[in-house]
Amino acid sequence: MKILYVFLFVVALVSVYYFVAGAPNYIVPSDTNTEVEETNNTYTDIAEADENTDHNSDSDMNTEMEPQRSLGDDSGMEFPTIEDKAILNKKEYTLDGFNFGFSMEEIRVKVGDTVTINLTVSDGFHDWVVEGFDAATKQIKAGDTTSVTFVADKAGTYEYYCSVGQHRANGMVGKLIVE
Repeated sequence: MKILYVFLFVVALVSVYYFVAGAPNYIVPSDTNTEVEETNNTYTDIAEADENTDHNSDSDMNTEMEPQRSLGDDSGMEFPTIEDKAILNKKEYTLDGFNFGFSMEEIRVKVGDTVTINLTVSDGFHDWVVEGFDAATKQIKAGDTTSVTFVADKAGTYEYYCSVGQHRANGMVGKLIVE
């Protein structure tokens, strides 16, 4: 989400710059023979004014085109991986652990999200574990905080729980839903 905000901020800065300073005073394609003349910020294409120029001639143009490559060949195009998507899709949750419960009983994320669980403990000695992703915090006492980060790379519903003693059996559980 931070990347999106940075991108939007940069776009806004560039827009303000162009509004205040104006667009650059040159726009010349580098692969043509067209001359451009600046007159009071109005651009006149000299080649268009020249009556002897044949603008419909294909003699200077390369008419051969490369065949289109389909995705999945050796064109160098790569599909984004789950890890690439995870960089852009970060989810962060802060849970409080107390005797035989968590402050959130359900967490919903999307496949490919990078999930960070910040566990604080207000009462007792607890941790946070979800087996489907091999993710677990360390066990901490009241007043402490710990975190774990993982990529939710498979859809499904997974139980998270406290692994201390009989806490899980006593109902210290929740659901992680990956859609």
